[in-house]
Amino acid sequence: AFAERTDGDFSEGAFLQSVMPTFGVGREREDCLRAGVRRVGSPPARGVGRYGFDPGAHLTEASPLASLASRDALLSQWGYYWGEAGLERPLLLEKTPTNMLTARLLQSLFA
Repeated sequence: AFAERTDGDFSEGAFLQSVMPTFGVGREREDCLRAGVRRVGSPPARGVGRYGFDPGAHLTEASPLASLASRDALLSQWGYYWGEAGLERPLLLEKTPTNMLTARLLQSLFA
């Protein structure tokens, strides 16, 4: 549903919110191109997936972002893209790949 309601190629929910930092998907490709790296993964310190090795990217329930204000902001920002009936559904999904590193924070906000 996100892709249907965005004006550009920003269908990843990470780019449609201002609460959590953006890293990884999309951001890394741009960083590599700016640095002149044309082949993904070369050099090893750059490229798709490097955010997985950054301890600062692992957001948990201990993060300062684990607050009611963060939850409300995410619901407001993502809620627009889920649509009017979205919040009434039994399951809401935001499938940005970087969520594997922020899942504990997201769980603390919405569980």
